[in-house]
Amino acid sequence: MDKKIKNIFIENLFGFLNHDINLTDEGVTFIHGPNGCGKTTLLRLIESFFRWNVSSLFEINFENMTISYSTGESIVIQKHKKIKNYEEERLEFPILNFSIANAETNFEPFEISRDVKESEVQPSEIDHFIPFLKRVAPGEWINRENGERLSYFEVMEKFPHRLPSPHIKKRPEWLRYYQNLTKLYFIETQRLIKVGHNETHQLRLFDEQIRLFDEQNVTEVIRLYSDEIKKQISYKLAESASVTQSKDRSFPERVLSMRPDESISEEKIRNDYENTEKKIQKLMEAGLIDQEKNISLPIKKLEETEKKVLALHLKDINEKLSIFDELQQKIETFTGIISPKFRNKNFRINRKHGFVFEATQGQESMLNPAQLSSGEQHQIVLFYELIFKSGENSLSLIDEPEISLHVDWQRQFLEDILKIAKLGNHNFLIATHSPQIIGSRRDLAVPLDGGILGG
Repeated sequence: MDKKIKNIFIENLFGFLNHDINLTDEGVTFIHGPNGCGKTTLLRLIESFFRWNVSSLFEINFENMTISYSTGESIVIQKHKKIKNYEEERLEFPILNFSIANAETNFEPFEISRDVKESEVQPSEIDHFIPFLKRVAPGEWINRENGERLSYFEVMEKFPHRLPSPHIKKRPEWLRYYQNLTKLYFIETQRLIKVGHNETHQLRLFDEQIRLFDEQNVTEVIRLYSDEIKKQISYKLAESASVTQSKDRSFPERVLSMRPDESISEEKIRNDYENTEKKIQKLMEAGLIDQEKNISLPIKKLEETEKKVLALHLKDINEKLSIFDELQQKIETFTGIISPKFRNKNFRINRKHGFVFEATQGQESMLNPAQLSSGEQHQIVLFYELIFKSGENSLSLIDEPEISLHVDWQRQFLEDILKIAKLGNHNFLIATHSPQIIGSRRDLAVPLDGGILGG
């Protein structure tokens, strides 16, 4: 049984708010409420645990967070304060305690503290001690050697031998296991991509494989993803060709060794052939294979030998085509979401060009990504990331998506997200003020402190 997050309970957020969130079985859960109820802070608290941003866990004012799984066990993060005397000075500092409840195996709780008297390496000094780390945001670094994104405490853990004060305690394996069990993605309010002038531009998108773009913008990100999809198609074509080669070599031997099978009727052969042709047509429409002419079976009674050969041939073809199943489903979902959002333009994918944009008004012509509206560009990047870069058992945190969406796209947003949730074992936790985003699906919404839909 997969361990999937089912409930998140936060006690005494800001010292007085309790939030109990049951994640829905459909994979999409909305949280809503008035300003000040802690929607964004709640998302950041969840992100801080899974990303192991301990500085943020210390800074956010909360008392307890419990993350419960479908298998019954729970991760419990408690924060309390400790008083300690230093000579004549009496100081107070926070302590974080991590433990597991209801697990089959007992694990020792893990505790870390922020003792203000312990010497720490200042964030501004890390680049000096570890030159291959580049600071990209407060409390965040990128390892230039492998693109890994690191928090302050992860830097302390990974490179103690390079730092003068290696006092950070190492996480136990059980804690790492639960943090790695769920792939986390966080989309911040109106900041899908940070761009500016004369600075490094950071693609502010979720995964540990975060990238930096020097002097680049969202248009170039779209070109990058277009190249990525071409490569994915190329890999699948190569894999399919390898299977075809193997099947073709052994085909004579296999067909000659086949035993008579009365279940192979002419009706079944013709139905299987028709279904296979439909599958090939869908693969062509998805841009995974080149266009080819549909060849129908001759209108005549099939001989037993013909049925035997065709049955094996269809079995081989479908095994070869099944290699594309997952990628085909993702491409169909992606184009199905993006295409309706374009006005006077067509959008499709093919193996030679990746993303293809075409004008539909006047003389039809190919468009480059720079000719798309900023809203269209951001939709492409957002949904590409959610569909192609999120793995199984993922949790995506989305903060106020309505800010970058006009009303029509807000009304469509839930349907789009539900399509993605069906692709795999995905969970979406979405903070919103917008009734249009939630629509009629109040059963997916959890009010915080009353909420905009309360009553």
